[in-house]
Amino acid sequence: MEYDKIRKKYSMETPPKDNSSKNKKVKLKNQDEDFTKEELKEYEEVQTWLRTVSKSTKSSYLNTLHKFCNWCEKDPHELIMMRDEEKDIDDPNKRNRTKNLILDFREYLEKENYAPSSINTMESENQGLRFKVAKTTRLGNPLRFT
Repeated sequence: MEYDKIRKKYSMETPPKDNSSKNKKVKLKNQDEDFTKEELKEYEEVQTWLRTVSKSTKSSYLNTLHKFCNWCEKDPHELIMMRDEEKDIDDPNKRNRTKNLILDFREYLEKENYAPSSINTMESENQGLRFKVAKTTRLGNPLRFT
């Protein structure tokens, strides 16, 4: 499938997972396994992020994170590390890996025939993650991707 190639492209460019992180509670997953929402909630980054949104939006935001992480085969910690590595690149024209990943995800949703309103909602929810979604005025958001 075309999107398997896209995911592989991003997977190959990412450094190996770091097992030594004290903040990471979740065991490393086999690439053939999908993340569950419960597993995603075990990440300290996700716990902090969910504290910054209202109770009524947590489920929806977690659904979007679940879809995105399983599509790109990256956990929240890896996504943050990918974003942080990109910030260190001097040439702003080369700081587009995260943006391209998000655009590829949007294209994937379109090809899967998601309604435009659903895609826009997911994009909005991801801004907390900074895949284009809700900017919070509360605590700094560790999952912000821009």
